[in-house]
Amino acid sequence: MPTLLETTLNAVQSHRLAGISLPATHVPPNYAGYSLHNLVHSAVTWLGGQPSGPGLAPAFHEALPGGYDRILFLLVDGLSLSLFQQMTADSRLSALWQPHLTDSVQGALTSVFPSTTATALSTLWSGTLPAEHAILGYELWLKEYSMITNMLTHSPAAYFEPAGIRRAGFTPENFLKVPTLGTQLENQGIRAYAYMPEHINLSGLTLMLMGDVCRVPYRTISDLWVTLEDQLAARPGERAFIHIYWGDLDELEHKVGPSDRRNPMEWELFSRTFLDFLTRLSRKPQKTLVIMSADHGQIDTSPADCISLSPDERLGAWLSMLPSGESRAPYFFLRPDAAAAFQQHAQKTWGEKVSLIPRELALTSGLYGPVQPSAQTLERLGDWIGITDERTYFWWSTNKEDKMRGRHGGLHRDEMIVPFVAWEI
Repeated sequence: MPTLLETTLNAVQSHRLAGISLPATHVPPNYAGYSLHNLVHSAVTWLGGQPSGPGLAPAFHEALPGGYDRILFLLVDGLSLSLFQQMTADSRLSALWQPHLTDSVQGALTSVFPSTTATALSTLWSGTLPAEHAILGYELWLKEYSMITNMLTHSPAAYFEPAGIRRAGFTPENFLKVPTLGTQLENQGIRAYAYMPEHINLSGLTLMLMGDVCRVPYRTISDLWVTLEDQLAARPGERAFIHIYWGDLDELEHKVGPSDRRNPMEWELFSRTFLDFLTRLSRKPQKTLVIMSADHGQIDTSPADCISLSPDERLGAWLSMLPSGESRAPYFFLRPDAAAAFQQHAQKTWGEKVSLIPRELALTSGLYGPVQPSAQTLERLGDWIGITDERTYFWWSTNKEDKMRGRHGGLHRDEMIVPFVAWEI
């Protein structure tokens, strides 16, 4: 009989979207029980609450029946399923991980689209789909502020401004147009916590999504696990959803690429403290579910994969503004009557490296979720979405250095497929 990992990986890899032809290397989000969107609703169910949307496929619930007092949800930024499997197959890491994996429930999930932190965390912390919450990428055109904005820092995309766009009246806690998870859980008697690295505990994205939860900043990995262990000991009867975010792996991948040997070394350092924490947690009496997953994976890129838009002077005649979204999935806003000339130029210049998807098809296909898009989504999506191939990315900034070697945001399987590993304790 196939394992849960085999069954779910097949469901993820075989999924297709109506009307959109993708390369064999690409995997679209599967919101029908196999995505991060479904995971958050299953977590609510497992805690005895009433979810506001569809949960994971029945196979997950057959393996994990529920009735837990608390859920610890570890989100490892940038950890694709393939990278997790490669790193845990390493001789040193295999000896460390295999005893714990034997006692775990393993599956495969897809990220959302675009496969990026701002969009994935907005889905997890609202329980809504990208088409609903409208946080559709790293950089977005915000019509109400007449600005393309960095959605992690809430600063102008063209340059970093410490005050962000607050000077224009922006308030992160009130920006999202859908209810956030913290309030949804609190209304059902479930306490929500978020353990965040100290340097992003007060970031724009954190305040937007987690302004209504108890946030606990941590400085180092040892600080994280000791503080968390102390909290669990101090509140033994509390029903809680505890989110733990670790972002060092993602930062390293961006710098050196996911295939660099630094990544398993960093993963080993983290794993030793995490798995030691799991061992100590198993001695506690409360019924706990620990889930490890990721917001997205990454792919290796090099300067040879770049489509630089700055030298392309003809594009300015057709674009009404600079692209936004992701370097692996840019949004193009066109001037009136420019569509035909833009398409022709793109086909001639970019060829098969880029598939241009019209906004209407992207929405009706379910790429952003099988729901009616919000008004904000319609404003922030370009007229055309560029779906890049296995390694291609765009670069349009004139005042920033293109130095990242690991990227995400697109539909490559290593960007989209993330692990699901759970332990009942």
